[in-house]
Amino acid sequence: MGLPRIAPYPMPDPAALPEAAIDWTIDPARAALLVHDMQTHFLAAFDVAREPIPELVANVRRLIDACHAAGVPVLYSAQPAGQTPDQRGLLQPVWGDGIPGASGGDRILPAIAPGADDEVVTKWRYSALVRTDLRERLRAKGRDQLVVCGIYTHIGIAMTAAHAFMEDLESVIAADAVADFTAEEQVTALTWAGSCCAGVAATATLVRQIRGTAGTPTAVVDRERMRADLLGILADPPAELGDHDDLLDLGLDSLQVMALVTRWREAGLTLSTEDLIEAEPTLAGWWEAATAVAAH
Repeated sequence: MGLPRIAPYPMPDPAALPEAAIDWTIDPARAALLVHDMQTHFLAAFDVAREPIPELVANVRRLIDACHAAGVPVLYSAQPAGQTPDQRGLLQPVWGDGIPGASGGDRILPAIAPGADDEVVTKWRYSALVRTDLRERLRAKGRDQLVVCGIYTHIGIAMTAAHAFMEDLESVIAADAVADFTAEEQVTALTWAGSCCAGVAATATLVRQIRGTAGTPTAVVDRERMRADLLGILADPPAELGDHDDLLDLGLDSLQVMALVTRWREAGLTLSTEDLIEAEPTLAGWWEAATAVAAH
């Protein structure tokens, strides 16, 4: 049937997911990161300029950077282009020919491309552990935990997490660093995995654990911290930021909004990009949204 065209949807808020039954904490001495199938062929099913892709890419990048800084191995799964029908097996009647040969669709998205010390695992089936040497690579590195991010949540992500469980690998899915055909399928897959085979956590939580700062008290985000962060991120900030100044008129863009949400979540303020998009685009409006979320 081939890949569907995927309509934009807001990245689900990890805080709104059902609590996972499995609660594994990532240890940087035991963990590795798997960036799953972030190839241009698969991303082309999305409108890459619209959510969930910008937030997905930003969060995958954050996980990669945190792992590089902490000495945590980073591995990528990537399907080869131009597969034969024999290589495709049952994927052929369900998904068609796969990545066309010489199309460039097998390239990993440049914004999160492997670094010199990262490894790429050639992947043949839904699970990155089937017909690959991923398990052996992890064993050789002394790693028995796997942080999983990428696409698609209800297919390769969930299957890899389930397979990892059966190989006695503790896996944790980065809930806001994965994407799927729809928000509903993403939430369903994360809920299912969290109920039986994997941990499910926000990127901000995983970054803290990878950095080894999971138990460090977080800073308090108040209105003045929010004001200072806004002034710091604007390309051409005003001398003063009033409570009711329009942030969009001041040049705030969607990538800056995502960066601010990430910064504030890591500091202990549970907010989503969607919360801010729906609020009045002023400091007063955002603070009202933040206090409303905190009240729940």
